Amino acid sequence: MTFQYGLPLILIFEKGVRQEGIYAFGIAPFTILTWDSEVRTLLMLSLTVSRWKEILQNWAAEVRGGYYIQTQPEFEYMNND
Repeated sequence: MTFQYGLPLILIFEKGVRQEGIYAFGIAPFTILTWDSEVRTLLMLSLTVSRWKEILQNWAAEVRGGYYIQTQPEFEYMNND
């Protein structure tokens, strides 16, 4: 339903799960995050967190942009003084 309304989607898959069909990388117009539940080291965790943060911020910007487009007025008032 969300896709039909043109809203940005984000999918989170666990590492190791087969991604085929519509969920295959590059086919669907979704932002796809891969979650690795096996990450234990602090360095890998910090790299993963910064990557997730960037992707989530980009997705939030898409949501804001879509909201702006859907709520902007049909026309702008112009002052002809």
